[in-house]
This record gives sequence, structure tokens and C-alpha cells, in this order.
Amino acid sequence: MICAIQHHPLEDLGHFTERLAVRGLAFQHILASSDALPQLQFGDRVILLGGSVNVDDAADLPWLAREIEWLRRSLSSGYSVFGICLGAQLLSHALGARVSALPAPELGWQSIQILPEWQTVLGRERTVLQWHGQEFDLPIGAQRIASNRACPTQGYHWVRGTQNLLALQFHPEWSAPVLAQLLAESASDRQIALANFKADAHFSEQPALCEHFLRHWLRVE
Repeated sequence: MICAIQHHPLEDLGHFTERLAVRGLAFQHILASSDALPQLQFGDRVILLGGSVNVDDAADLPWLAREIEWLRRSLSSGYSVFGICLGAQLLSHALGARVSALPAPELGWQSIQILPEWQTVLGRERTVLQWHGQEFDLPIGAQRIASNRACPTQGYHWVRGTQNLLALQFHPEWSAPVLAQLLAESASDRQIALANFKADAHFSEQPALCEHFLRHWLRVE
């Protein structure tokens, strides 16, 4: 079972849903702020999705503090975890890496540089969809996937025995309709530069990007 932990009702598995379905993999969505966190069983995996809160909000949000403790226990028990945006920040925090505010939010379609070990699959540079104001340091032992000037660690990968950990700061799972809904919900936020999000040609690349990362996380060659 793939347990997808949501932190916002609109931020679900998105394009990953189809990629899991074609593999015949069962999955469930759990909204962390209201649903009970699952008791993981042998063979289960966890995908931590994005959201509008930050790691340091755990001091004021009991459900987030509970999730972080649940995540630490899950990691100690050897479960594989894939974190996206906020989910990647939570994973990094649980692994002991620093999570902190960026000087300015990274919003919209932005270029990232791919590290050599990943260039065969992803190329030297990709344009990806960003919406975050926090960043994470590279956990000790992890291998960086990508970087840019605004946010040095755009993702990392770490295999620890049978445990496969993957973190992405950007959103390969979002479709154009989902982004439109999120932008409409945030219409009053003056920090959101709508022009940064208007690069519709890149949406066609999102499913393939999800396939690349899911294949690696599932160790399917």
C-alpha cells in the first residue's frame, strides 16, 4: 500500500495516481490535519505531499507535531518515504537536516540544474513547477539530485539498505487545473506573481517527470 499523506485538500497524488494505477499498486490518501495516521505494515510505502504550513508550525499545530513523530518512527522502522515540497521538508527535518526560510519565495516555472548522476535520465537542466518559501539542507549521507541559485538543494536521494528515500522541492505531480485552483485560492496573496506560472507548454512534461522519479523510488529498471 502507498500511503499518501496530504497537507492540503487540493494537493493529492496528481499525476502519480495514474502511474501507480498502471503498476497495479494500491494507494490511499490521508489528510494529516484530520485523519488518523496509518499503522504501516510490511511492504507499505509513504508519499508526503505538499501544503501551506511549514515545519516550524509544529509548535502551534498538534497534528503536525504528531505527524513528525510518526514520520520519525516510520523512518526508524525502515519504511521508504518520498517527500514533495512540504513533504520533502518534513522528511529532511525528520532526518536531522536544517529547514529554514528562503530570502524570497521560489514561485512558478523555474530552471534547475541536474547533477551528473541523474543527467542520463533527466538531462542537464529542467524547468519545474515551484511554490515554496522554505528550503532544506542536504541530510548527511544523501545524494543531491538538482540545484539552482535560489535553492541549492532541489532534491536528493538516499538508499539505506532496503529503505529508499527521495525528496523533491518542486511539484511534478501538479496539473494545470490543480494549479489554477490553488492560484484562485491564493488570489489575495500579493506575493504570488501570476506571470511566473504561465508556461503551459511545460505541463506536458509533468507525467514523464513523475514516471522517472516513481520508477527510481520503486527501484523499477
